[in-house]
Formats: sequence, structure tokens, C-alpha cells
Amino acid sequence: MPDLIAADNLSYTYPDGSPALREVTFSVAPGEHLALLGPNGAGKSTLLLALAGLIRPEGKLLLDGEPLAHDRLGTRGRVGLLFEDPDDQLFMPTVLDDVLFGPRNQGLAYDDAHARATSALEAVGAADLADRSPHHLSLGQKRRVAIAGALAMRPQVLLLDEPLNGLDPRGRGMLLRLLGGLDQTLVIATHDLDLARRMCTMALILNEGKVATHGPTEALLSDESLLRTNALLDQ
Repeated sequence: MPDLIAADNLSYTYPDGSPALREVTFSVAPGEHLALLGPNGAGKSTLLLALAGLIRPEGKLLLDGEPLAHDRLGTRGRVGLLFEDPDDQLFMPTVLDDVLFGPRNQGLAYDDAHARATSALEAVGAADLADRSPHHLSLGQKRRVAIAGALAMRPQVLLLDEPLNGLDPRGRGMLLRLLGGLDQTLVIATHDLDLARRMCTMALILNEGKVATHGPTEALLSDESLLRTNALLDQ
């Protein structure tokens, strides 16, 4: 089966001249759950932005065999991105308005968009929050609503940046069960090795913008020397 995501020699430099990605090459199969691991500043969040079409790296980036569009229109509905802070993407007066926003901007009629939004909220266990203000929710509730907003657009790929950060044990458990039940291909940037081990069959370790290694999660996380070298385990 062809790769759903194929990245070849991706490089990206910030406007101040700081290199963020350096010749990053990897692939993701349909339905795969990939963990992006690495120390702070390794390039994990930047790579998610590239996969979402929000920045334009050098190199080749294919989604389902086609060049990824970087004007965002070409990826809308195909790739969903959840930021580390859900407040960065929840901005409408009510939860329902927020989840409706994506499908409506895809051009769906209101009734069709409403059906998608309602279905997505039910899927994440947040139907009872529809009339609430997003900014009055707990962090765990905000994360579930942000996921509903992405799911309402029917993406092939869901990108998540540190999805468990700040959650209490109950919130972590709820979100892990939610993510584990999704059909989408997942790419999860995280420092949480337990999350990587529980959710992801494959892992990509970045360090200083470069690929340190890419392979089965369990094998990589069993290599203590590799983890220490890449600041994923205390010396």
C-alpha cells in the first residue's frame, strides 16, 4: 500500500536564520500512529506545521501521492492539526459554533455542517458542551472540542502537538481512549514516552532538526543509550 505521507529532504529555516528542519526524510503508512520524539527545539512542532501546510519547507512533501499544498486550501479537510494550547484554535462564542466553523468553510450547507459537527461532538463525548463557551471549559474539555473541530472536517490525517500536556490522570485516560478509537492516521509530537509506547507503532526521533532515527516504537524506546543521546532519558 502506498505511503499516505512521504517527506523527502525537508528543510526549513526561520526568518531570523535559525534552522528548524534539516533534510528530514520519513514516511507514514495509512492508518499508522507515528510518535514524533525529541528534546525541546528538535523541530517537532515545526514539522507538524509543515505537514499541515502552514509553512513551506524546502524538499518534497507528498500527501496520498500528491504534492502537499501550502496555501492551506489544498490541505483543508485532509489534514487536521491540534495545537499544544487549544486556546490557540478555539475562538467562536460557543462550542457548536467552533466545531461548525471548519465544515462551513469547506463550503458545506448549514444543515450538513451541523450534522457533521453534532456527530463529531458525540464522537468525543462532548455533545453536552455544545452551547457552552469554549473558554469556560476545562483543559481536557477544550482538547476534546478541538479534536471534534478537526474530525468534523473528515481529515485523513490528524496531527497532535503534546495532546496530554497539563491533563490530570482522568483527563489523560479519557483522551487516550478517544485517540485510540480514531480511524485517522495520527502523528503525535510528544515528550511523553508512555503515550508514545501506548499509542504509536512507529516513532521518529528528531534532534537539532535532523532525523536521529525512525523505526518501531518499542525497539527505539528500549534503547536507553539512544534515549539518553537524544535527551529523552535523564543521564
